[in-house]
Amino acid sequence: MAEARKTRPGWTVRRFSSHAEADQHDAEYWMRLTPEARVELAWQLSLEQHQLAGLCSDAPRLDRSFERIIRR
Repeated sequence: MAEARKTRPGWTVRRFSSHAEADQHDAEYWMRLTPEARVELAWQLSLEQHQLAGLCSDAPRLDRSFERIIRR
């Protein structure tokens, strides 16, 4: 069973007895969130990974390049 305790305001640390128990808790956490909140958190993770990779400070976005094909 997970043991929870407060370490800092707004932070909770849990200790799990197995990976399966941790995975179950993780799935339950994400299912409690609204779809909008899940997308927002996924976007924040994407931005953090983008910055950690040292790509650039701008937010990643869709590639806007295009080509034109002319039939002859």
